[in-house]
Amino acid sequence: MTEPSPPSLVQHAIRRLRQDILEGRMPPLHKLKIEVLRDAYGISSTPVREALTRLAQEGLVTNDLRRGFRVAPMSLDDFADIIRLRLIIESDALAVSIHQCTEAWQTKVRSSYEQLMITASMMNDGPSSTPKEWAEVHKSFHSAIISGCGSARQLEICDALYDQAERYVRLSARTRAIPRARGREHEMLYEAVLGKNLDVALPLFRQHLELTLRSIGDQLGNTEPLESPTLLEGSAL
Repeated sequence: MTEPSPPSLVQHAIRRLRQDILEGRMPPLHKLKIEVLRDAYGISSTPVREALTRLAQEGLVTNDLRRGFRVAPMSLDDFADIIRLRLIIESDALAVSIHQCTEAWQTKVRSSYEQLMITASMMNDGPSSTPKEWAEVHKSFHSAIISGCGSARQLEICDALYDQAERYVRLSARTRAIPRARGREHEMLYEAVLGKNLDVALPLFRQHLELTLRSIGDQLGNTEPLESPTLLEGSAL
């Protein structure tokens, strides 16, 4: 019987794999060979296998008995489904968070928004991959506004769905002419959330995700099939 790996090694493998997948170094349907990942990450096979299993549960990886582990495929239908689920689950988490409105939650929302705006002010216009710093603070803001819902399980689901959507966002950023970070979407959402105005916050949140769906759908709908590795950076892994 294989002994479980130390949590630190598994978390290290999860972080590396998630980053490589989200940043496009491992394209859709890319075969994830344990022995190759083991050598690339400098850790043993057991934590790599545990990390792949974990990411399969999160939807970033698939696991087939015949084909082994692969990066999950991408399609516009899949992205639309991710957004649909985010609208259902995150809207509920946001509504509960606003209703509870604890001081700790308000502080977390303010802090995450300040970091978001600082990072947005430093972004350059023009086509480019989404800067790592922006991706991190953007996720922190979206996580913060729903963090007061009181359900760890619901937040785990939201986190997994966010990462699944993030693959599409980063792919579309290659051809985005003007970063949406400069718009007022986040500012208006922030003001409505801290103002405890559900009648404004929830429609703004829905509009924010629906705009993401439309803009990315328009961009990616005119490219090669999303399963094509040519859309993403190659990988030696």
